[in-house]
Amino acid sequence: MAVKRHWSERWWVHLACGLAMTFGSAFIYWDLAEWEANPDESRSMPWLAVLVYRIGGKWLLSGLALAIGVFLTIEGLRRRRRQLRPPSGDRCNVASESRPPDEQ
Repeated sequence: MAVKRHWSERWWVHLACGLAMTFGSAFIYWDLAEWEANPDESRSMPWLAVLVYRIGGKWLLSGLALAIGVFLTIEGLRRRRRQLRPPSGDRCNVASESRPPDEQ
């Protein structure tokens, strides 16, 4: 019987968040490029985003979102693959059940 995991530990949550961040990074880049093209327009951003933008511009900000998205996507796929793999009970039990030669 499968163990019911918390929603934040499920593979599809990681995959969905990863894909959203990956595609969202393109939107972040596009949005910042539009803002840079119109310098008279004001913008409100969280302080951490402002700090990253001042250090590396739109490339660093969208690159960080892309890196997080790719990581979460890979993690979601890895968890799904591990979930589909049949349990390998024989390999694990052999090492734990073996006794030293003098006890046999």
